Amino acid sequence: MEHDEKAERPYVKLEVADCAEILEPFVESFGDAVSLRLLTDGQANTNYAVVGSRGETVLLKICNEKTREQLWPQMRALTRLRTCGYRTAYPWDRLHGKASPPGEREEDRFIYAHSLGFVILYDFLDGRAGAHERTSPQMMRQLGRAVAELHSVDPVDDLPSFPMGITSMRPFLESVDATHPNVASHPFLIWLRCQLSELMPRLESAGSLPLAMLHGDCFIDNVMFREDDSLVGVIDFEEVCSGPAILDLAMTVCGCCYTPQNEMDPHLFDAFLSAYEKERPLLPAERAVLWNYLRYTCLAIAFWRFRQFVVRHPEQSSEAKKQSYKPMQARVEDMSSAQTLCEKHRMSTA
Repeated sequence: MEHDEKAERPYVKLEVADCAEILEPFVESFGDAVSLRLLTDGQANTNYAVVGSRGETVLLKICNEKTREQLWPQMRALTRLRTCGYRTAYPWDRLHGKASPPGEREEDRFIYAHSLGFVILYDFLDGRAGAHERTSPQMMRQLGRAVAELHSVDPVDDLPSFPMGITSMRPFLESVDATHPNVASHPFLIWLRCQLSELMPRLESAGSLPLAMLHGDCFIDNVMFREDDSLVGVIDFEEVCSGPAILDLAMTVCGCCYTPQNEMDPHLFDAFLSAYEKERPLLPAERAVLWNYLRYTCLAIAFWRFRQFVVRHPEQSSEAKKQSYKPMQARVEDMSSAQTLCEKHRMSTA
C-alpha cells in the first residue's frame, strides 16, 4: 500500500516502542514492531504502516476525532462485508475469534483503548492508492462494479445517516454565531446557506429512493490498485452510513471522475456509470436526481473541508488545506458540463 507522504505533522506522534502494547495480542504471528512510517497528514486520523519482525506490515490507525461509539458502525459494516468477501482492508480481531468478555460489545474486539487514543489495526493492502492524474476508464469500470457490489449488500442495523451532509451542516450553521463568531459571516457560509435553501427542496421532492449501505467517502485515494491498474480494494469505511444509493454514486463521481484541473472527465464518468448499471441498474427516479446529488456531494465536501481546516484546526493546517474547499465550491458554481453528462446518461438509458 502506497500513500501520499506529504504529512505536515501527525495529530499523534508514535514511536516504535509505543507499538508494543498495541501489538501484544498479535506478537505470536506478527512479532515485534521493527519500524513504522507515517502515511497521512492526520486531520481526522493518524495512520502508520508498522513492520513486524516476521516481515508482515499492518496499518495502525489512531482515531483522533471519533469516540468508541462512533467507531462501532464501521466495525459492524466491515464484519458484514467480510462475510461477503468484499475487497477491502479488514480490522484485526484482538480476541482471535474468542467470545467477547462479559459486558463488552462485539465491535470492541477490534478497538484498542490506548493512552494515545482509540487504535484499530487493519490489513495492509499491497498496492497503490489511486490518484487523479493517472485514473483511467479501466480503473473506473472496476470501481463501478465494486460500488454496485457494495450497494447490493444488506446494510447492517443502526448505521448513521450521511455524516458530511445536511445532518451536520444544519446544526453547524444554526450554532456558528455562538460557537465560532470569528467565521460566522464568512462569505463561504453565506454562499452555503443560499445553495442549501435552493437545493434541499429539490432533493426532498425526489421522494423515496432505494437505500443501501454507503461508503460515504469514495474518493480515488480511498481505492487501492496494483501496478497494472487492477483493483485491490476499496478502503477507509470511516464514513460508512445508510442512505440513498444514488448519494454514494454521486460521491464517487465527485471523488473520482474529475481531472486535476477540476473538470469533469466524460470518459471516466461514462466508464463508471456504465459498469455500475451492468451490476445494479438505476431506476429512472435515481437517474433523474443524479445531477442534484452530485451538487449535494460537492457541497458536502466543501463544507467538511471548510469546517475541518478553517474552523476546527487552522493552526495545524497549511494554507493549501485552508483553501481546499474552493475547488468544490467552483464545481457547484459551474455544473453545466456535469449536468449535461448526467442528462445524457439519463436519456441513453431511458
